[in-house]
Amino acid sequence: MEPKHQTILAPSRFTFTARQSFLAAYRNQPVPPEGYTVVFAQTEFIDTAGLGLLLQLREYAGRRELVRCTQLRPELRQLLSMADFEALVVLEGPRAAPIAFQP
Repeated sequence: MEPKHQTILAPSRFTFTARQSFLAAYRNQPVPPEGYTVVFAQTEFIDTAGLGLLLQLREYAGRRELVRCTQLRPELRQLLSMADFEALVVLEGPRAAPIAFQP
């Protein structure tokens, strides 16, 4: 039998307005799943509240490898990497091209 893994589809704008539905998506389960996958295929924007929602999910899950963020756009993956989310959750998606700095 395959382990139960819950998939949550993130909205196009992952902000405070997504809070209630996002929390309900993983907290209102009769049997806790063995892991969570948050799909960011439609997400174009994440603000600090959205980052906080991911932190809450990570705390709820208990371990880094139990939370996967998938189908991230390169710029969103870069944002999460800069905020050191790679240490907290598994990030999947293409990396953004490096930005050239010219003084």
